[in-house]
Amino acid sequence: MRWLVEVCGRDEEKLSVFADADALLKGLPDGTFPPLELEWLVVSAWNRGCHHERFGRAAAAKDFKNAARDLVRHCGAKGGHLEVGLAVLRLSVKKY
Repeated sequence: MRWLVEVCGRDEEKLSVFADADALLKGLPDGTFPPLELEWLVVSAWNRGCHHERFGRAAAAKDFKNAARDLVRHCGAKGGHLEVGLAVLRLSVKKY
């Protein structure tokens, strides 16, 4: 997954990979997805959203932050670290 995100050139492609990861996680039994990989996906989506927000691209920021929130739901439930998920949720702003 990490490689796919890194290789994608356009934001739409990256968002598609994050959505695919979310769909994959929904179908996996608990504890089967590597926790650090899940954390990387969450943080990467969130950071990309912050990057867009900093440069005034609100729509793109919203898309990536929503992708992070979709993925963070799997933290803890799929063997991830719940602390990372809670940290991202605490950082989220209500306008998204």
